[in-house]
Amino acid sequence: MGTFRKPRPAIKGALYTVPSEGTGSTTRDDPRREKRRFPIQRDVSYYHLKGDVTSPVGVGKTLEMSSHEVRFTAHHALRPGQTLRLLVAWPAVLDNLCKMNLEICGWVVASQPGTVVIRIARYEFRTRTATMTAAT
Repeated sequence: MGTFRKPRPAIKGALYTVPSEGTGSTTRDDPRREKRRFPIQRDVSYYHLKGDVTSPVGVGKTLEMSSHEVRFTAHHALRPGQTLRLLVAWPAVLDNLCKMNLEICGWVVASQPGTVVIRIARYEFRTRTATMTAAT
């Protein structure tokens, strides 16, 4: 994969809050920019990105996903601004033979004990290989 550059936030000082279980939405300081997160529970592996180097961090489960953000479980808090690569075990199968991963690159916008929210910079569906399994 090529180098990953973290884009600057579109709104300086935006408020991100992690919603309570089942609310399915993210609140920001501008209500017109609210994006609904849908409850999707899938296995996820996450890796720290630094240049072209990825190092494993942990595994968990997605809790909510939208086109812009993902909230997932984590065993320890991650630093806001930290760049991550997520491999989500996607339920779709290619040609009824090959399992798929949703690969997401982004950065941490919120972190609380047990949960992390990342802002999606880019994503791609990839076939799942033995070395790229998402916690399965």
